[in-house]
Amino acid sequence: MKKLLCVLCIAALLCSCAFAEDIDLSGLSFQELEALRNRCLLEMMQRDEWQEVEVPAGVWEIGVDIPAGHWSFRAGTKHSQWNDVYISYGDVLEFGGKTINVSKSSFWFSHTFDNARPEYDLELTTGYLVVSFGSIIVTPYTGKPDLGFKW
Repeated sequence: MKKLLCVLCIAALLCSCAFAEDIDLSGLSFQELEALRNRCLLEMMQRDEWQEVEVPAGVWEIGVDIPAGHWSFRAGTKHSQWNDVYISYGDVLEFGGKTINVSKSSFWFSHTFDNARPEYDLELTTGYLVVSFGSIIVTPYTGKPDLGFKW
């Protein structure tokens, strides 16, 4: 009897997983789809696979200190007296290994200016990430928000 119950439970689980892939979303309104996307993102953020790491000021090697991948960055809680945080990303270090020679990308985060961009995303492949004047919070990139254009 226990074996039959286990088999039935496994079969029900497999059917529900197959059903989840075949959900027809075409009947939902734009607002309902947007709400569903936000609920999915919030649920993903609760999972063990989600990472949110505060990276302090320093020189960090991609693939050694920080995994390669597409990441989102925002200013961390620890910052300098100027309330700014600066990051740069590139392949070659100079000045005793403290700065990037030719930057692939660089961003300023400001805690004092309301018009400063609060978050950046960047695909890290190889090289170094240099964080100056404070810390940054790194999370998995979840994609750009839908602006609502009809294509």
